[in-house]
Amino acid sequence: MNKINTTAKGDAFEEIVFNFMSELLDNDELYACGKKSKIYRKKSYYSEERKDKIIFDITIETCLNNSEQYSLLTVIECKNYAHEGVPVSDIEEFDSKLTQIGKHNAKGIVVTNSSYQKSALTIAKSQGIALIRINDNKPEWINYRIDKKCYPSVNTIEEELVSSEIISNFSALQNDKSFIDLQSIFIEIGIIDKYCNKPKYINFPFLTEQEIENRIKNLSLNNFYKDEKLQIELICDHLKKVYNVFFKFEDDLGCFRSNMVLGKITFNPVEISITKELKNNNHRWRFTLAHEIGHLILHYEKLREYFDENVDNEMTIDAFGKNFYYSFNNLSLGV
Repeated sequence: MNKINTTAKGDAFEEIVFNFMSELLDNDELYACGKKSKIYRKKSYYSEERKDKIIFDITIETCLNNSEQYSLLTVIECKNYAHEGVPVSDIEEFDSKLTQIGKHNAKGIVVTNSSYQKSALTIAKSQGIALIRINDNKPEWINYRIDKKCYPSVNTIEEELVSSEIISNFSALQNDKSFIDLQSIFIEIGIIDKYCNKPKYINFPFLTEQEIENRIKNLSLNNFYKDEKLQIELICDHLKKVYNVFFKFEDDLGCFRSNMVLGKITFNPVEISITKELKNNNHRWRFTLAHEIGHLILHYEKLREYFDENVDNEMTIDAFGKNFYYSFNNLSLGV
């Protein structure tokens, strides 16, 4: 009975870790162009030494476009220990398994909700295995801020990893570097190049229709019309002065979630881009520009806390609230 309960607890913890990892990997905006990853649970990999396959808790295969084989395999071992810390034997066994499946392109991570024995930490550091400790009752660590606080020292993280008490929600060690969020350690390893937090984790303050109208009026657009049509060049020049924003209209912006990116806004530096593919669709081009200006005027400060950039395709633009764009219809409709 105890063995069944132990297995069930281990599976439950593994599912928590898998779900957290999946949250980071289920959107294309996590990867630079040409890099793709897939996450698996209980997948097996062939060991020439054993002449058999080894099953791992969680694996992430990262490969280049048009490649049939992964170029990087991230192997995640989940350890749910109620009291004792993860022993050195577990780390040594895990390292042996990594070597058997090809350690040159396999990166090992051990995740626990308990702690690590001091000797386990020493071996992990010497073998380049990343150690992560999380409190599975508080998944908020998945949220990531670009302007995050300074990281604790390596010595401080080591003390947290071996302590019998849960000191912080998330702590990790990799290659003598300390980490306080999963995204940063993934960037260090090379699984992702950046992390863009999902909007569902961001609480935007509600703006009434009147508040939106007031922000538009504050733009003072009355002097930017010619023949009753708002002039793009004039409004862009005005926004450059007010928001220190630059505009780019000559680039192909690629794809997002298998759909063509219509527009995007970046925050360092502040830049609004509209894909050149919309040049022959004037109404759509202007509407997309209005949408990106909406990001700038309505919630720029909030977005820049979480994102390097925000990209929009037809799905994201159509799903976004349209009060701003109806109010700003002289630009978006081109009248």
